[in-house]
Amino acid sequence: MRFVGIIGPLLLAAAAPADQVIVRGTNWPGAKVVTLEQGRLQFRTAEGFLQEPWLDDVDFLNVDRGQTFADFNEAERYLSKGDAANAAIRYRRALRGSEDFWKDLIEVRLLQACASTGQWDQVAQGLTRVARGRRSGPALAARLIPTGLPEQRDSKTVEALDALDTAIPKETSVEPRVVLEFFRYELLRRTGDRRAADHVRSVAVRTVPSAIRCDRLFAIQLPALRGLFSDGSDLQKLQALDAFIQAAPAAMLPPALILKGEALLATAQSREELIRASWPFLRVVIHMPGDPAAPEALWGAARVLERMGLTDRAVEMLRECIAHPAIGVEIRKEAEVSLTRFRTKGE
Repeated sequence: MRFVGIIGPLLLAAAAPADQVIVRGTNWPGAKVVTLEQGRLQFRTAEGFLQEPWLDDVDFLNVDRGQTFADFNEAERYLSKGDAANAAIRYRRALRGSEDFWKDLIEVRLLQACASTGQWDQVAQGLTRVARGRRSGPALAARLIPTGLPEQRDSKTVEALDALDTAIPKETSVEPRVVLEFFRYELLRRTGDRRAADHVRSVAVRTVPSAIRCDRLFAIQLPALRGLFSDGSDLQKLQALDAFIQAAPAAMLPPALILKGEALLATAQSREELIRASWPFLRVVIHMPGDPAAPEALWGAARVLERMGLTDRAVEMLRECIAHPAIGVEIRKEAEVSLTRFRTKGE
């Protein structure tokens, strides 16, 4: 009887499902997938610890549930090998018999596969389903907005835009609507569609709800802000830019601050206004000197100092700008022209 008491739990342990989860290169064999909740995959490690990564951070998932998940597991293998077309076929098969949170989970994987193969019409429809999903949701959908969008219109992008134009007016919840609107704008902008101009202001001045804030949405909003300032500055535009600067991730602060400096410099008339225009440039120069945007900030600061009559300081900034290892061709050219002008005046 003593041996039965020991062997019983061992047999139960051996029969328990042993899933495999790989998250950002870290392998968790012998895991157990628990659920998908608000876009995060919940699973327990072999040691019993609960992990909750975003589903888009999961590189590979193998589910030990017998033949029920045969298509899903095969799809995961295809996707991990870069064969997204075959993965999509099998994810669609897996969807037919899926239940509970697995349905939302497979929808996410299918969306990722369609994005990899450029099926933009399917991406638009899939993103809509993911944003509305009870277990996936808009926060995960925002992270899944594709980055490798095409640069020209084709039949797939036209169909995608039609699908978004149909879905957005029907969306009554704020978060999913923001995700779909941002994706539509980015698709219009990247494909050179003139209709992008019709959506610049709405995207640029939109306050992104805190629940869905992520790098991808801010990366879409920044070009919209640039487009908004292309025809001048006003109080509403500056307020939208300030809101972006307060909420955006650190990596996007330098270009946003430079945009603010340029906007203030373009309208500055008094010395006080020029001083205010210098602050965003100098914030980058002083606090983010190693950032790739630092040379542009140095060039901006030099132009402000020139207008203030501080020629020696402007020359210092220009020399520092030209010597910066991250300087690009265009900024180098502008800075060298300005520096040559100062030298000519001094001769």
